Amino acid sequence: MDKQATYRIRRIDPVSAGKIGGILIGIMGSIISGASVLIGAAISTMLMNEYGSIVGSGFDSSLLAGMLFPMVSGVLIYAIIGFIISALIAVAYNSLQAHLGAITIHLKQ
Repeated sequence: MDKQATYRIRRIDPVSAGKIGGILIGIMGSIISGASVLIGAAISTMLMNEYGSIVGSGFDSSLLAGMLFPMVSGVLIYAIIGFIISALIAVAYNSLQAHLGAITIHLKQ
């Protein structure tokens, strides 16, 4: 015989929700930033092959900085925004559940 338990989420800690949201959105930001850096590097390589290198031949350290800065800053920006939005959603849920009722979860054992 399956027992069924019903639980209600009364409160979500905004800091905990912010941490989880920040990590998840930060991971998404690393994927998006990495893809955009790779696309940008491919486009710049095609342009350098088409028009020749303006700086000179060989590897330029500014190219590495130009690829790493957007990736690192993109991940940080996504993580910070994810933390803030997740914390605000938790605060909104906590204030609304008092008036509208909590989320109900039905679990089977």
